[in-house]
Amino acid sequence: MGLLRETDADQRSADVVRHARSLAGTASTATGLVVACFADVGIALQDDILAMHLAGEAILGSGLFPADLLFRTGRHDAYHQGDRQHGVGHVGIYSGEGTVLHASPSEERVQEDTIDAFFDAENGHYRGTRRLIAR
Repeated sequence: MGLLRETDADQRSADVVRHARSLAGTASTATGLVVACFADVGIALQDDILAMHLAGEAILGSGLFPADLLFRTGRHDAYHQGDRQHGVGHVGIYSGEGTVLHASPSEERVQEDTIDAFFDAENGHYRGTRRLIAR
């Protein structure tokens, strides 16, 4: 597959965010939401938070784009082999507008929260950002 033109990447990212927003209030798991929204734009993902945490490109700093995945710790942290110190417990989709779309672990319903609220929930800690739609 060749590189996408930036406008194609922008459209695919917008489609992921639009799909996630259309599911607000519906029952889902965090990983199930991500799988469904990315499948909508032709990106197949495993319904596994650790696989998602390794997918795509790691993003450092504040250069987030819509549809980037944000990871934090959570009540049911999963650990990469040999790295019990850095658990991954929850994933959300960045909206591009300072918010994260995710399925709350306690309610298992899709919601949109500010980035601060996403990371403050259940005393979560930042565990990385991944970009699945190349720029």
